[in-house]
Amino acid sequence: MFEALIVARQTKTKPVFDVAQLRNAAGAKVFERGQDYHADGSVDILTFSTSRVTAQVTGTQPYFVDLACNKGELSGSCSCPAYVDHGFCKHMVATGLAANDHVPDDGPGDSPDTIENVLRSLDHEALVKLVIDIASSDPKALHALSLKTALISLADSDAPSLAKKLKREIKAATRVGEFVSYDEVPAWAARVEDLIDSIEGLLAKGHGPLVMELADLLREQLNDAFEAIDDSDGQMGMLASRAMQLHLSACRLACPDPVQLAKDLFAREMSDDFGLEDTIETYADLLGDAGRQEMERLAAAAWAKIRPPRTGVDNDDDGCLVISAVGDHA
Repeated sequence: MFEALIVARQTKTKPVFDVAQLRNAAGAKVFERGQDYHADGSVDILTFSTSRVTAQVTGTQPYFVDLACNKGELSGSCSCPAYVDHGFCKHMVATGLAANDHVPDDGPGDSPDTIENVLRSLDHEALVKLVIDIASSDPKALHALSLKTALISLADSDAPSLAKKLKREIKAATRVGEFVSYDEVPAWAARVEDLIDSIEGLLAKGHGPLVMELADLLREQLNDAFEAIDDSDGQMGMLASRAMQLHLSACRLACPDPVQLAKDLFAREMSDDFGLEDTIETYADLLGDAGRQEMERLAAAAWAKIRPPRTGVDNDDDGCLVISAVGDHA
């Protein structure tokens, strides 16, 4: 059954990446350092096609590079701190140059398209074994596979146990320790974003109330982590925005009681650092008149506690005349 693994040797007719484009994207000094990395044999091509390459580049430590050229436009990323700070880095240059010299071996193809074709050719048992073998050798992959399969196989009767699992996942993904430095934030945020993607998939299965609960917990955890993260690039704000949108979508599916929703939204607004200035407008179709009135009542009560009414006639801090509503005044 593995005959499909044998592919014809690919013949290269032109470089995958334009060298001038690589130089322009990186700048002269970074380009030269990338040339040195390529010359030293520091690049291991992982997957290869005529428009996209992934590679591991060994520098201070191994870094993962994804480099593509679509319609003449360069794009990609690198897991190194320099990419986070400055963009197109020496590892990406080295990958582009190595791709231009790369000749795929006879035998199993290393392009994403070939990988997909091979996987589609395998029978069910062979495919399952391949996935399990790969995941078992990588704890992170095994963990991701465990979560994905739990979500795929979800039945209504499994919702309570899945809720517990996803709450543990949220708390683990948003844990920060003492501090998450600038160069550590992208990996931290990527894990949280992947989890949001997974939870979002539950909406298609009709699990609105569950997603509401999880979105609330996610926002709470992000708020708790806020002070321990260098959010110079605003990734925390992006994650909080996604958590808010997830909650809104779940509410539209679950159609919660308007008054209770107003109480929950108000409590959330009062307890975290993110806030949503137009909460009433955003949730207007769900709150209705009853929910809006409850939000306004709660806001008035909270304001009264902050600045209780004064009796008689007095001047406020700005020198404006204030007449209290308490008592009878002529």
